[in-house]
Amino acid sequence: MLMRIKGVKRVRPKKGRGKEYFYHRATNKRIAAPFGTAAFAAEVAALDALAKKQSPRDGTLKALIVAYKGSPEYMGLMERTKADYEKVFDYLAPIGEMPLISLDMAGVYRLREQAMRRKKRRFANYVIQVLRRVLGWGQPRGFVELNAAKGVEAVERPKHLPRANRPWTDDEREAVLREAPIELRAMIALGMYAGLREGDACTITKASYSDGLIECVASKNGEHLWLPVHFRLKSILAELSAERIRKLSNRAGRRKVVPIDPPTLSVTSKGTSWTEAGFRASFFKLLRKLAASGQVRPGLTFHGLRHTILHAGSRVLAFELKQQAGAARWRNSLQFQHRCVADAGEH
Repeated sequence: MLMRIKGVKRVRPKKGRGKEYFYHRATNKRIAAPFGTAAFAAEVAALDALAKKQSPRDGTLKALIVAYKGSPEYMGLMERTKADYEKVFDYLAPIGEMPLISLDMAGVYRLREQAMRRKKRRFANYVIQVLRRVLGWGQPRGFVELNAAKGVEAVERPKHLPRANRPWTDDEREAVLREAPIELRAMIALGMYAGLREGDACTITKASYSDGLIECVASKNGEHLWLPVHFRLKSILAELSAERIRKLSNRAGRRKVVPIDPPTLSVTSKGTSWTEAGFRASFFKLLRKLAASGQVRPGLTFHGLRHTILHAGSRVLAFELKQQAGAARWRNSLQFQHRCVADAGEH
């Protein structure tokens, strides 16, 4: 596994389209030396020093982004949001020296269309969303006179595409829970019965679960959640705990040392905390297997489990429905529920 180096971006082209390479974020320069060598480290150090000398020119897009990243508004964002913003800032780096005075609405539309061709619809819309926020931050602070991204429309979702993150059917839920090993089943159950997002299900701690309640803070928006634990989730977590203790005992017997037990509520079959990438690999491998045997239909996602919770809202108290969805307002929760019921009717 490659170790991550701060300030260095790894680029993996699609198969048949070139070799993997690395570039320096701050200077946007490609690193020539092979990864993991002394020459690579020296080149990164030299580029780091160069970046410190290269302050962005006033009046450029890069200067605005640097100023925004140092603001309380940016610093107050959740880490996941900052990581998503960084992907957009990396994408915009090649035009960082562009004078802000030359950025108009037509130019923003061109950026949107270029991002659509390179990165597809969702990323193109996110570029506009982030650019709108950054320009909106800079407008009252004298960076720009007008927010050129304000009023730029998002790329519409093609009508023929099925809705993303559709609710799971009862048969699909039962098939996945039946076939998933306990470690994977516990993660899926946290989404299925508590409505946790994937990242939160990976990081939630054992201390967050007690007395039939999960108490946590949503990583996406910082909202404090109190989630009533469904009886099936409680049973699955108890089964995971027993399996966890059994494996810890076996490892302790083999190694003659006390093994480390992670603080997270869910663990992998090796007893380590889940990573989002590791979970997705195991999760979609299982779904492909079940789809091949006809036990589930294509299109299942982990986020679709949040829609599934609200589809069953007629059997859940209004307060629990709101809390399990992580909705900021009851009105939003009702809209989410209505959409889920409409989705189910389409299938």
